[in-house]
Amino acid sequence: MINEADYEIVIQFEDTYPKGLYITIYKNENTYVKKCVYKNTIVYLPLGSGDNIKFKDGSDKTFFVSFKVDEAKKYGFIIPCNYNGYIEPYKNLSCNPDDLVMIEELYKEEFLGYKKSNRLYECPKCKKQWLITEEYDSHRGHTINCILKK
Repeated sequence: MINEADYEIVIQFEDTYPKGLYITIYKNENTYVKKCVYKNTIVYLPLGSGDNIKFKDGSDKTFFVSFKVDEAKKYGFIIPCNYNGYIEPYKNLSCNPDDLVMIEELYKEEFLGYKKSNRLYECPKCKKQWLITEEYDSHRGHTINCILKK
C-alpha cells in the first residue's frame, strides 16, 4: 500500500476490460505505481517488479494485470542508469536499452528456427559496458541476457 498523497496521478482508466476494473497510475520523483481496483480488491503494483496480479471475474475467468517499464514509458518514465527494476525482455540490465551503443559484435550464429548473438554495448551516460546475449529458438522463444562487464 502507498500513501497516495505522496504521488501525482498520471492517468486513470475507469471501468476498463474486464468490466469493473479501475486503474490509476501514480508517480513521484522516485518511481511509478499502478493501482488496480476490482470488486473491492485494491492492489498496488510497483514499476518493474515483474509481478502479475491475478483476478477472477464473475464467470470464473482469470485475467492478469502487470506494470511493465514499456507501459510506464508511455506516461513519461525515463529509465535511469542503475535502475533496479525488471526491464522486459532484458534480464539483469540496469541501463536504458534505448541508450546503449553497440561497440562490437563478438559472435553470431543463425540457422533455421534458431539465432544467437553476443554483442558488447556501452551506455554513453554511465560508461557501463554490457555483454548482451540474445537467443531465439522457435520452440523455446526469445531471451536476452545481460552481463555487466565494466
